[in-house]
Amino acid sequence: MKFALIFLILSTALIAGCSDVSMTFRSEGCSNELDIQDLPKDGITNQTWINQTLAVDGYVKTVCGGVDILKGIYIIEGGNITLKYRIATIKLIPSCICKHNIHYAFSGLEKKDYSIKIEQQP
Repeated sequence: MKFALIFLILSTALIAGCSDVSMTFRSEGCSNELDIQDLPKDGITNQTWINQTLAVDGYVKTVCGGVDILKGIYIIEGGNITLKYRIATIKLIPSCICKHNIHYAFSGLEKKDYSIKIEQQP
């Protein structure tokens, strides 16, 4: 029973990407320089290996007015990485759309091509 519990905890940590992987997250404030035609639909603007660090840049579209992008987290499942973020809102201006640049950097990942997607965490 004790072995099964330890195995379950370790398996969950590996599935969630919690082994030896470390991640940093940074978001930028609202930019209303938003040309939707020029932006990739999946939200990923750059994915690059810099030495042993995977740098992923992207964007999130929101309405204007007191929106902050908070707490970047991730889930790694095989060759797929899901980047998640939370939004905190204060006062919304629905007639205005803006772009927030977001940046994730991973170290400790196996160096290979990953399929990456960005989604909002409820």
